[in-house]
Amino acid sequence: MQVVGFAGVARVGKSWSTNALKEEAERRGWKVFIVPFAKPLKDEAERLGFGKDKDPKAYREYCQNTGAAKRAEDANHWLDKWYMLIREVQKEEHKDDSGTPYLVLSDDVRYENELGAIRKSGGVSVYLEPGDRVLDAASATWRKHESEAMANSVLGNRDVFQHMFDFFVLNKGEGHNLKPWAARFFKDVVSCPGDLKDRCDCEGCQAALENRPVDTNKLNAELDDLLNEIDKKVNGDEDDDEDA
Repeated sequence: MQVVGFAGVARVGKSWSTNALKEEAERRGWKVFIVPFAKPLKDEAERLGFGKDKDPKAYREYCQNTGAAKRAEDANHWLDKWYMLIREVQKEEHKDDSGTPYLVLSDDVRYENELGAIRKSGGVSVYLEPGDRVLDAASATWRKHESEAMANSVLGNRDVFQHMFDFFVLNKGEGHNLKPWAARFFKDVVSCPGDLKDRCDCEGCQAALENRPVDTNKLNAELDDLLNEIDKKVNGDEDDDEDA
């Protein structure tokens, strides 16, 4: 079972990106489960009548207030419930003798312990960046809630938080640009389990995985380094021949 978790500020496109990757994986024959960390909380809100479509404001307030209260009592309260859902997926996978690969996607990584759960599950973490896009309700007070703190801290500070996430991916909000990214990310990351350090980290490949334009300065520098290495090898071989 593969696990991918998406983080980022509210309305950056976490669900959008998750669905793009889901569609690509299903197209490739994988069985996909979207298991948000907040699913147990959201299910509870729905049971109590706080419907997201019925009253979005009341629904958000209930989820934020109740989520924070339970988390204050036990930081892993909701995380433990997420693990229970993951174990159900694992049980189904173990019973499935078809050989179908399983993929779990979490589109709401908001806390560091949730990020740690992705790592503990052997998964991959993705932080979505809006680029220069102005997000909806950019100045809304709910963006200051503790559930947004991690994502807000990382936004615009990639160099400081680079170690926290496996990938930083650009989402400009243009739906059509996610399909090529999803296809490349699935091929190079999801369907190739193993140490991410073993994958190609050249600027061309990195730009494709991060869904951004190639940095031509970096690419040219890498090409120069490659040519220098080839030149040293060729000249070194010629020097060896002369010595012989």
